[in-house]
Amino acid sequence: MKRFCKWMGQVILASVIIFFQLHSYELRWDWNTLNVHSVSFPHTFLWGCADSALQTEGVETVDGKLVENSWTAFEKQLNIPLEKRVGKACERWTRYKDDYQLLKKIGMNSYRFTIEWSKIEPIEGIYDEAAMQHYVEMVDELLRLNIIPIITLFHHTFPVWFAKKGAFENKQNSYHFVRFALYVFRHLHSKINYWITMNEPIGFALEGYYRGVYPPGKKSLQTAGYVAKNLLYAHVSTYKELKKMNPNVFIGITHIFNPLDAYYVWNPLEQAVARTFDYLVNKTVIKFFKSGTFDWAYLVRGYNEDAPQALDFFGINYYTHTTIKQTNILSLKPTHREDETLLDSPHDGRVCKTLYPEGLYRSIKNCAKLRIPLFITENGTASCNAAVRDEYIKKHLYVISRALKEGFDIRGYFFWTLMDCFCWRKGYADKHGIYQVNFQTQERTLRPGCEYLIQTIKQFSS
Repeated sequence: MKRFCKWMGQVILASVIIFFQLHSYELRWDWNTLNVHSVSFPHTFLWGCADSALQTEGVETVDGKLVENSWTAFEKQLNIPLEKRVGKACERWTRYKDDYQLLKKIGMNSYRFTIEWSKIEPIEGIYDEAAMQHYVEMVDELLRLNIIPIITLFHHTFPVWFAKKGAFENKQNSYHFVRFALYVFRHLHSKINYWITMNEPIGFALEGYYRGVYPPGKKSLQTAGYVAKNLLYAHVSTYKELKKMNPNVFIGITHIFNPLDAYYVWNPLEQAVARTFDYLVNKTVIKFFKSGTFDWAYLVRGYNEDAPQALDFFGINYYTHTTIKQTNILSLKPTHREDETLLDSPHDGRVCKTLYPEGLYRSIKNCAKLRIPLFITENGTASCNAAVRDEYIKKHLYVISRALKEGFDIRGYFFWTLMDCFCWRKGYADKHGIYQVNFQTQERTLRPGCEYLIQTIKQFSS
Protein backbone atom coordinates (compact mmCIF):
# COMPACT_ATOMS: atom_id res chain seq x y z
CA MET A 1 0.00 0.00 0.00
CA LYS A 2 2.83 2.39 0.88
CA ARG A 3 4.50 1.61 -2.44
CA PHE A 4 1.22 2.27 -4.26
CA CYS A 5 0.71 5.62 -2.46
CA LYS A 6 4.26 6.64 -3.28
CA TRP A 7 3.71 5.68 -6.91
CA MET A 8 0.42 7.61 -7.04
CA GLY A 9 2.10 10.65 -5.51
CA GLN A 10 4.76 10.55 -8.20
CA VAL A 11 2.11 10.21 -10.90
CA ILE A 12 0.14 13.18 -9.54
CA LEU A 13 3.28 15.32 -9.26
CA ALA A 14 4.33 14.37 -12.79
CA SER A 15 0.83 15.18 -14.06
CA VAL A 16 0.89 18.60 -12.40
CA ILE A 17 4.31 19.35 -13.90
CA ILE A 18 3.20 18.24 -17.38
CA PHE A 19 0.02 20.32 -17.09
CA PHE A 20 1.95 23.48 -16.24
CA GLN A 21 4.47 22.81 -19.01
CA LEU A 22 1.68 22.42 -21.56
CA HIS A 23 -0.10 25.54 -20.31
CA SER A 24 2.92 27.76 -19.75
CA TYR A 25 2.19 31.37 -20.71
CA GLU A 26 5.77 32.50 -21.26
CA LEU A 27 6.25 33.35 -24.92
CA ARG A 28 9.76 33.34 -26.41
CA TRP A 29 10.71 34.29 -29.96
CA ASP A 30 13.99 33.45 -31.66
CA TRP A 31 15.17 36.99 -32.30
CA ASN A 32 18.12 35.76 -34.35
CA THR A 33 15.67 34.72 -37.07
CA LEU A 34 13.66 37.97 -37.05
CA ASN A 35 14.40 41.17 -38.96
CA VAL A 36 13.58 43.89 -36.44
CA HIS A 37 14.02 46.55 -39.13
CA SER A 38 11.15 45.13 -41.17
CA VAL A 39 8.38 47.33 -39.77
CA SER A 40 5.52 49.37 -41.14
CA PHE A 41 2.95 51.66 -39.56
CA PRO A 42 -0.12 53.43 -40.94
CA HIS A 43 0.30 57.13 -41.65
CA THR A 44 -2.63 57.83 -39.32
CA PHE A 45 -0.63 56.31 -36.45
CA LEU A 46 -0.07 58.56 -33.43
CA TRP A 47 3.55 58.93 -32.32
CA GLY A 48 4.05 60.65 -29.02
CA CYS A 49 5.63 60.89 -25.61
CA ALA A 50 3.89 60.42 -22.29
CA ASP A 51 4.56 61.88 -18.86
CA SER A 52 2.73 63.10 -15.77
CA ALA A 53 2.29 66.56 -14.31
CA LEU A 54 4.04 65.97 -11.00
CA GLN A 55 6.99 64.21 -12.63
CA THR A 56 7.70 67.02 -15.11
CA GLU A 57 6.06 70.18 -13.76
CA GLY A 58 6.81 69.47 -10.13
CA VAL A 59 4.82 71.41 -7.57
CA GLU A 60 5.10 74.83 -9.22
CA THR A 61 1.84 76.57 -10.07
CA VAL A 62 0.75 80.09 -11.07
CA ASP A 63 2.89 83.06 -9.99
CA GLY A 64 5.68 80.71 -8.91
CA LYS A 65 3.71 79.38 -5.97
CA LEU A 66 4.24 75.81 -4.77
CA VAL A 67 1.32 73.48 -4.16
CA GLU A 68 1.09 70.54 -1.78
CA ASN A 69 -0.36 67.20 -2.87
CA SER A 70 -0.51 63.60 -1.70
CA TRP A 71 3.04 62.90 -2.89
CA THR A 72 4.74 65.91 -1.30
CA ALA A 73 2.98 65.12 1.98
CA PHE A 74 4.31 61.56 1.68
CA GLU A 75 7.85 62.88 1.13
CA LYS A 76 7.63 64.82 4.37
CA GLN A 77 6.09 61.88 6.22
CA LEU A 78 9.03 59.65 5.22
CA ASN A 79 11.58 62.44 5.74
CA ILE A 80 12.95 61.87 2.23
CA PRO A 81 16.15 63.89 1.61
CA LEU A 82 15.54 67.17 -0.20
CA GLU A 83 17.62 66.14 -3.21
CA LYS A 84 15.29 63.19 -3.77
CA ARG A 85 12.09 65.22 -3.51
CA VAL A 86 10.17 66.38 -6.55
CA GLY A 87 10.66 70.16 -6.27
CA LYS A 88 10.17 71.82 -9.66
CA ALA A 89 11.20 68.68 -11.59
CA CYS A 90 11.89 69.61 -15.25
CA GLU A 91 10.26 73.02 -14.81
CA ARG A 92 7.75 72.04 -17.51
CA TRP A 93 5.28 74.49 -16.00
CA THR A 94 7.31 77.43 -17.32
CA ARG A 95 9.38 75.76 -20.06
CA TYR A 96 6.57 74.00 -21.91
CA LYS A 97 6.92 76.01 -25.14
CA ASP A 98 10.58 75.05 -25.52
CA ASP A 99 9.83 71.43 -24.62
CA TYR A 100 7.02 71.23 -27.17
CA GLN A 101 9.51 72.36 -29.81
CA LEU A 102 11.59 69.31 -28.89
CA LEU A 103 8.54 67.11 -29.56
CA LYS A 104 8.16 68.73 -32.96
CA LYS A 105 11.86 68.41 -33.70
CA ILE A 106 11.84 64.61 -33.36
CA GLY A 107 8.64 64.22 -35.38
CA MET A 108 6.08 63.54 -32.65
CA ASN A 109 2.48 64.24 -33.66
CA SER A 110 0.91 63.64 -30.23
CA TYR A 111 1.62 64.20 -26.55
CA ARG A 112 0.04 62.60 -23.51
CA PHE A 113 0.19 64.57 -20.27
CA THR A 114 -1.69 65.12 -17.01
CA ILE A 115 -3.68 67.97 -15.58
CA GLU A 116 -2.72 68.02 -11.91
CA TRP A 117 -5.78 67.90 -9.66
CA SER A 118 -4.02 69.57 -6.71
CA LYS A 119 -3.22 72.63 -8.84
CA ILE A 120 -6.78 72.96 -10.10
CA GLU A 121 -8.58 72.32 -6.79
CA PRO A 122 -6.05 72.99 -3.99
CA ILE A 123 -8.93 73.61 -1.55
CA GLU A 124 -12.04 71.47 -1.62
CA GLY A 125 -14.65 73.02 -3.90
CA ILE A 126 -12.49 76.05 -4.77
CA TYR A 127 -10.98 75.99 -8.25
CA ASP A 128 -7.92 77.92 -9.36
CA GLU A 129 -9.06 79.39 -12.67
CA ALA A 130 -5.60 80.84 -13.36
CA ALA A 131 -4.03 77.38 -13.11
CA MET A 132 -6.72 75.97 -15.40
CA GLN A 133 -6.09 78.70 -17.95
CA HIS A 134 -2.39 77.87 -17.87
CA TYR A 135 -3.24 74.31 -18.92
CA VAL A 136 -5.54 75.70 -21.64
CA GLU A 137 -2.59 77.71 -22.96
CA MET A 138 -0.44 74.56 -22.95
CA VAL A 139 -3.08 72.76 -25.01
CA ASP A 140 -3.35 75.70 -27.42
CA GLU A 141 0.41 75.66 -27.95
CA LEU A 142 0.33 71.96 -28.82
CA LEU A 143 -2.52 72.52 -31.27
CA ARG A 144 -0.62 75.42 -32.85
CA LEU A 145 2.23 72.97 -33.52
CA ASN A 146 -0.20 70.37 -34.95
CA ILE A 147 0.50 68.06 -32.02
CA ILE A 148 -2.54 66.14 -30.77
CA PRO A 149 -2.96 66.42 -26.98
CA ILE A 150 -4.18 63.46 -24.95
CA ILE A 151 -5.21 64.40 -21.43
CA THR A 152 -4.87 62.17 -18.36
CA LEU A 153 -6.95 63.28 -15.38
CA PHE A 154 -5.39 61.14 -12.64
CA HIS A 155 -1.76 60.02 -12.54
CA HIS A 156 -1.12 58.87 -8.96
CA THR A 157 -1.47 62.21 -7.13
CA PHE A 158 -4.35 64.16 -5.64
CA PRO A 159 -4.97 67.12 -3.31
CA VAL A 160 -4.07 66.87 0.37
CA TRP A 161 -7.69 67.52 1.39
CA PHE A 162 -8.79 64.51 -0.68
CA ALA A 163 -6.13 62.34 0.96
CA LYS A 164 -7.39 63.37 4.40
CA LYS A 165 -10.86 62.13 3.44
CA GLY A 166 -9.38 58.69 2.75
CA ALA A 167 -9.02 59.23 -1.00
CA PHE A 168 -10.17 56.22 -3.03
CA GLU A 169 -10.34 53.92 0.00
CA ASN A 170 -13.83 55.36 0.47
CA LYS A 171 -16.19 54.72 -2.41
CA GLN A 172 -18.22 57.88 -1.76
CA ASN A 173 -15.13 60.04 -2.35
CA SER A 174 -15.27 59.26 -6.06
CA TYR A 175 -17.79 62.08 -6.34
CA HIS A 176 -14.97 64.59 -5.82
CA PHE A 177 -12.94 63.16 -8.69
CA VAL A 178 -15.92 63.22 -11.06
CA ARG A 179 -16.56 66.85 -10.13
CA PHE A 180 -12.92 67.77 -10.85
CA ALA A 181 -13.02 65.89 -14.17
CA LEU A 182 -16.15 67.78 -15.23
CA TYR A 183 -14.52 71.12 -14.39
CA VAL A 184 -11.50 70.36 -16.59
CA PHE A 185 -13.68 68.88 -19.32
CA ARG A 186 -15.80 72.05 -19.57
CA HIS A 187 -12.68 74.03 -20.39
CA LEU A 188 -11.16 71.63 -22.90
CA HIS A 189 -13.64 69.20 -24.44
CA SER A 190 -13.99 71.34 -27.58
CA LYS A 191 -10.21 71.21 -28.11
CA ILE A 192 -9.31 67.64 -27.16
CA ASN A 193 -10.66 64.41 -28.63
CA TYR A 194 -8.82 61.85 -26.48
CA TRP A 195 -9.22 61.64 -22.71
CA ILE A 196 -7.78 59.20 -20.18
CA THR A 197 -9.56 59.20 -16.84
CA MET A 198 -6.94 57.29 -14.87
CA ASN A 199 -3.43 56.04 -15.29
CA GLU A 200 -2.82 52.50 -14.00
CA PRO A 201 -5.54 52.21 -11.32
CA ILE A 202 -4.53 48.63 -10.45
CA GLY A 203 -0.84 49.53 -10.36
CA PHE A 204 -1.52 52.57 -8.19
CA ALA A 205 -3.60 50.50 -5.75
CA LEU A 206 -0.88 47.85 -5.44
CA GLU A 207 1.96 50.36 -5.02
CA GLY A 208 0.18 52.49 -2.43
CA TYR A 209 -1.87 49.94 -0.51
CA TYR A 210 -0.05 46.60 -0.88
CA ARG A 211 3.64 47.37 -1.44
CA GLY A 212 3.43 50.62 0.49
CA VAL A 213 5.82 52.61 -1.71
CA TYR A 214 3.24 55.20 -2.81
CA PRO A 215 1.07 57.22 -0.44
CA PRO A 216 -0.45 56.38 1.94
CA GLY A 217 2.15 53.61 2.39
CA LYS A 218 -0.22 50.83 3.48
CA LYS A 219 0.42 47.10 3.07
CA SER A 220 -2.84 45.22 2.73
CA LEU A 221 -3.79 43.21 -0.35
CA GLN A 222 -7.46 43.47 0.56
CA THR A 223 -7.33 47.25 0.97
CA ALA A 224 -5.54 47.46 -2.38
CA GLY A 225 -8.45 45.52 -3.85
CA TYR A 226 -11.02 47.97 -2.49
CA VAL A 227 -9.03 50.92 -3.83
CA ALA A 228 -8.68 49.28 -7.25
CA LYS A 229 -12.40 48.59 -7.35
CA ASN A 230 -13.30 52.14 -6.32
CA LEU A 231 -10.95 53.60 -8.94
CA LEU A 232 -12.50 51.50 -11.70
CA TYR A 233 -16.01 52.39 -10.55
CA ALA A 234 -14.98 56.06 -10.50
CA HIS A 235 -13.82 55.71 -14.10
CA VAL A 236 -17.25 54.39 -15.10
CA SER A 237 -19.00 57.30 -13.35
CA THR A 238 -16.63 59.82 -14.92
CA TYR A 239 -17.07 58.30 -18.37
CA LYS A 240 -20.86 58.58 -18.16
CA GLU A 241 -20.81 62.20 -16.96
CA LEU A 242 -18.28 63.40 -19.55
CA LYS A 243 -20.17 61.67 -22.36
CA LYS A 244 -23.33 63.53 -21.37
CA MET A 245 -21.50 66.79 -22.00
CA ASN A 246 -19.82 65.71 -25.24
CA PRO A 247 -20.62 62.27 -26.68
CA ASN A 248 -18.17 62.74 -29.56
CA VAL A 249 -14.93 62.53 -27.57
CA PHE A 250 -13.03 59.29 -26.96
CA ILE A 251 -12.53 58.31 -23.32
CA GLY A 252 -10.26 55.52 -22.12
CA ILE A 253 -8.09 54.29 -19.29
CA THR A 254 -4.53 52.94 -19.08
CA HIS A 255 -3.21 49.85 -17.36
CA ILE A 256 0.32 48.73 -16.49
CA PHE A 257 0.98 45.22 -17.76
CA ASN A 258 3.70 43.15 -16.12
CA PRO A 259 3.34 39.47 -17.08
CA LEU A 260 4.38 37.18 -14.23
CA ASP A 261 5.97 33.84 -15.07
CA ALA A 262 7.38 30.92 -13.11
CA TYR A 263 11.18 30.81 -13.10
CA TYR A 264 11.00 27.05 -13.65
CA VAL A 265 8.08 25.93 -15.76
CA TRP A 266 7.99 22.60 -13.90
CA ASN A 267 7.70 24.16 -10.42
CA PRO A 268 4.00 24.04 -9.36
CA LEU A 269 4.47 26.46 -6.44
CA GLU A 270 6.10 29.08 -8.66
CA GLN A 271 3.38 28.53 -11.24
CA ALA A 272 0.59 28.91 -8.68
CA VAL A 273 1.96 32.16 -7.23
CA ALA A 274 2.84 33.58 -10.66
CA ARG A 275 -0.62 32.82 -12.01
CA THR A 276 -2.41 34.25 -8.99
CA PHE A 277 -0.59 37.57 -9.15
CA ASP A 278 -0.63 37.61 -12.94
CA TYR A 279 -4.41 37.45 -12.71
CA LEU A 280 -4.54 40.36 -10.24
CA VAL A 281 -2.04 42.51 -12.11
CA ASN A 282 -2.95 41.76 -15.71
CA LYS A 283 -6.37 40.12 -15.98
CA THR A 284 -8.60 41.81 -13.37
CA VAL A 285 -9.06 45.02 -15.33
CA ILE A 286 -9.79 43.21 -18.61
CA LYS A 287 -12.43 41.06 -16.93
CA PHE A 288 -14.02 44.15 -15.40
CA PHE A 289 -14.45 45.96 -18.70
CA LYS A 290 -15.43 42.82 -20.58
CA SER A 291 -18.08 41.53 -18.17
CA GLY A 292 -18.57 44.15 -15.45
CA THR A 293 -17.25 41.71 -12.83
CA PHE A 294 -14.54 42.78 -10.39
CA ASP A 295 -12.82 39.83 -8.74
CA TRP A 296 -9.79 40.42 -6.49
CA ALA A 297 -8.73 36.88 -5.59
CA TYR A 298 -11.97 36.37 -3.63
CA LEU A 299 -10.95 39.15 -1.21
CA VAL A 300 -12.99 41.87 -2.91
CA ARG A 301 -15.79 41.39 -5.41
CA GLY A 302 -18.24 43.57 -7.25
CA TYR A 303 -20.34 43.98 -10.36
CA ASN A 304 -20.87 47.14 -12.41
CA GLU A 305 -23.31 46.66 -15.27
CA ASP A 306 -22.16 49.87 -16.99
CA ALA A 307 -18.46 48.91 -17.17
CA PRO A 308 -18.53 47.09 -20.56
CA GLN A 309 -19.98 50.22 -22.21
CA ALA A 310 -17.69 52.69 -20.43
CA LEU A 311 -14.58 52.52 -22.59
CA ASP A 312 -13.79 53.84 -26.09
CA PHE A 313 -10.14 52.79 -26.17
CA PHE A 314 -7.65 51.05 -23.91
CA GLY A 315 -4.11 52.17 -23.09
CA ILE A 316 -1.34 49.62 -22.59
CA ASN A 317 1.61 50.64 -20.41
CA TYR A 318 4.35 48.04 -20.79
CA TYR A 319 8.01 47.88 -19.79
CA THR A 320 9.00 44.32 -18.88
CA HIS A 321 7.91 41.12 -17.12
CA THR A 322 8.73 39.46 -13.79
CA THR A 323 9.62 35.88 -12.94
CA ILE A 324 8.78 34.22 -9.61
CA LYS A 325 11.48 31.97 -8.14
CA GLN A 326 11.34 29.62 -5.15
CA THR A 327 14.31 30.26 -2.85
CA ASN A 328 13.51 27.67 -0.18
CA ILE A 329 10.66 25.35 0.73
CA LEU A 330 8.15 28.13 1.53
CA SER A 331 9.78 31.29 0.22
CA LEU A 332 9.38 32.82 -3.23
CA LYS A 333 10.62 36.10 -4.63
CA PRO A 334 10.36 38.12 -7.86
CA THR A 335 13.57 37.99 -9.87
CA HIS A 336 14.97 38.02 -13.41
CA ARG A 337 16.59 35.37 -15.55
CA GLU A 338 20.37 35.32 -15.73
CA ASP A 339 20.37 35.20 -19.54
CA GLU A 340 18.12 38.26 -19.98
CA THR A 341 19.47 41.69 -20.91
CA LEU A 342 19.34 43.99 -17.88
CA LEU A 343 17.81 47.42 -18.39
CA ASP A 344 18.89 48.89 -15.06
CA SER A 345 21.02 48.21 -12.00
CA PRO A 346 19.87 46.79 -8.65
CA HIS A 347 18.53 49.53 -6.37
CA ASP A 348 16.51 49.65 -3.17
CA GLY A 349 16.25 45.86 -3.22
CA ARG A 350 13.96 45.95 -6.25
CA VAL A 351 14.10 43.52 -9.16
CA CYS A 352 16.02 44.61 -12.24
CA LYS A 353 13.97 45.30 -15.33
CA THR A 354 14.90 43.09 -18.26
CA LEU A 355 14.38 43.10 -22.01
CA TYR A 356 11.29 41.02 -22.77
CA PRO A 357 9.45 42.45 -25.82
CA GLU A 358 7.29 39.34 -26.12
CA GLY A 359 5.46 40.55 -23.03
CA LEU A 360 4.11 43.49 -25.02
CA TYR A 361 2.72 41.08 -27.61
CA ARG A 362 1.08 39.05 -24.83
CA SER A 363 -0.44 42.23 -23.42
CA ILE A 364 -1.81 43.27 -26.81
CA LYS A 365 -3.44 39.86 -27.27
CA ASN A 366 -4.93 40.07 -23.78
CA CYS A 367 -6.40 43.54 -24.39
CA ALA A 368 -7.74 42.63 -27.83
CA LYS A 369 -10.48 40.69 -26.02
CA LEU A 370 -12.11 44.06 -25.33
CA ARG A 371 -12.64 44.61 -29.08
CA ILE A 372 -11.88 48.33 -28.93
CA PRO A 373 -8.93 50.37 -30.27
CA LEU A 374 -5.65 50.06 -28.36
CA PHE A 375 -2.86 52.54 -27.71
CA ILE A 376 0.59 51.77 -26.34
CA THR A 377 0.39 54.63 -23.86
CA GLU A 378 3.74 53.98 -22.14
CA ASN A 379 6.84 52.05 -23.16
CA GLY A 380 10.50 52.78 -22.58
CA THR A 381 13.68 52.05 -20.72
CA ALA A 382 15.84 53.87 -18.18
CA SER A 383 19.00 52.29 -19.57
CA CYS A 384 21.73 54.80 -20.39
CA ASN A 385 23.55 52.17 -22.45
CA ALA A 386 22.95 53.34 -26.04
CA ALA A 387 23.16 49.82 -27.49
CA VAL A 388 20.67 48.42 -24.97
CA ARG A 389 18.28 51.34 -25.49
CA ASP A 390 18.50 50.90 -29.26
CA GLU A 391 17.75 47.17 -28.95
CA TYR A 392 14.84 47.83 -26.60
CA ILE A 393 13.25 50.33 -28.98
CA LYS A 394 13.78 48.25 -32.12
CA LYS A 395 12.30 45.08 -30.65
CA HIS A 396 9.26 46.76 -29.14
CA LEU A 397 8.49 48.64 -32.36
CA TYR A 398 8.84 45.33 -34.20
CA VAL A 399 6.28 43.77 -31.83
CA ILE A 400 3.79 46.56 -32.53
CA SER A 401 4.34 46.37 -36.28
CA ARG A 402 3.90 42.61 -36.20
CA ALA A 403 0.69 42.94 -34.19
CA LEU A 404 -0.64 45.50 -36.67
CA LYS A 405 0.08 43.14 -39.57
CA GLU A 406 -1.82 40.41 -37.72
CA GLY A 407 -4.87 42.67 -37.53
CA PHE A 408 -4.71 44.06 -34.00
CA ASP A 409 -6.23 47.55 -33.81
CA ILE A 410 -3.40 49.66 -32.40
CA ARG A 411 -3.73 53.40 -32.97
CA GLY A 412 -0.58 54.89 -31.44
CA TYR A 413 2.70 54.56 -29.52
CA PHE A 414 3.81 56.82 -26.67
CA PHE A 415 7.38 56.63 -25.43
CA TRP A 416 8.07 57.24 -21.75
CA THR A 417 9.38 59.95 -21.69
CA LEU A 418 10.39 63.00 -23.70
CA MET A 419 13.01 63.87 -21.10
CA ASP A 420 14.39 62.65 -17.80
CA CYS A 421 12.02 63.45 -14.97
CA PHE A 422 11.15 62.72 -11.38
CA CYS A 423 10.46 59.03 -10.73
CA TRP A 424 8.67 58.70 -7.40
CA ARG A 425 10.67 56.93 -4.65
CA LYS A 426 13.72 56.75 -6.92
CA GLY A 427 13.88 60.51 -7.19
CA TYR A 428 15.88 61.49 -10.26
CA ALA A 429 17.89 58.26 -10.53
CA ASP A 430 16.01 56.81 -13.51
CA LYS A 431 16.90 58.20 -16.94
CA HIS A 432 14.01 57.37 -19.25
CA GLY A 433 14.12 60.45 -21.44
CA ILE A 434 14.80 60.77 -25.14
CA TYR A 435 16.45 63.95 -23.91
CA GLN A 436 18.73 63.82 -20.91
CA VAL A 437 18.34 66.68 -18.43
CA ASN A 438 20.97 68.45 -16.38
CA PHE A 439 18.83 69.31 -13.36
CA GLN A 440 21.29 71.97 -12.22
CA THR A 441 20.96 73.98 -15.44
CA GLN A 442 17.77 72.39 -16.91
CA GLU A 443 19.65 71.88 -20.19
CA ARG A 444 18.11 69.23 -22.47
CA THR A 445 20.41 67.06 -24.65
CA LEU A 446 19.43 64.30 -27.07
CA ARG A 447 20.33 60.91 -25.56
CA PRO A 448 22.28 58.35 -27.65
CA GLY A 449 20.31 55.20 -28.46
CA CYS A 450 17.12 56.97 -29.57
CA GLU A 451 18.12 57.49 -33.20
CA TYR A 452 16.11 54.55 -34.55
CA LEU A 453 12.95 55.72 -32.78
CA ILE A 454 13.26 59.20 -34.28
CA GLN A 455 14.05 57.78 -37.72
CA THR A 456 11.01 55.49 -37.62
CA ILE A 457 8.70 58.27 -36.46
CA LYS A 458 9.82 60.58 -39.26
CA GLN A 459 9.44 57.78 -41.81
CA PHE A 460 5.86 56.90 -40.89
CA SER A 461 4.43 60.00 -39.20
CA SER A 462 1.74 61.88 -41.13
